Amino acid sequence: MSARFDRQAALVVGLAIEQARKAAGNRRLVPYIRVRIPNPPVDGPRENRPARLSPTERSWCRAMYYDPRIHQLTSRRKPDARWSLRLDWETVPLLPGQQRYVKVTVFPDTEGARYVKRNPPVLSYAETPELRSAGGRQE
Repeated sequence: MSARFDRQAALVVGLAIEQARKAAGNRRLVPYIRVRIPNPPVDGPRENRPARLSPTERSWCRAMYYDPRIHQLTSRRKPDARWSLRLDWETVPLLPGQQRYVKVTVFPDTEGARYVKRNPPVLSYAETPELRSAGGRQE
């Protein structure tokens, strides 16, 4: 079913990349685009995950991630993928068959690696005994 959305996904990824480049040069622009996803009234049950995607929304999402410009950690078939993708779904419509909006944000793939290098990992209380409180320990 996601093959139906391949052309639309390619168009949306292209627009999102263009918007990200514009927003990098002008701080007054938002770095995302907002897309409307139609839902047929008899689409089927929604998932139980937090995004609660319908089958049509899941297919559209899958088509977005299969675009050759979007990087996937598990895929070695896309060596030229230079962008990462983030989808922020808005609330689920109250009536079946209503459209749903999603914010599509792309960012350069190396940006996440630079963030991790700049910010050291947060220390875990479970793994670092020095961070644990003394609690009921008596000395």
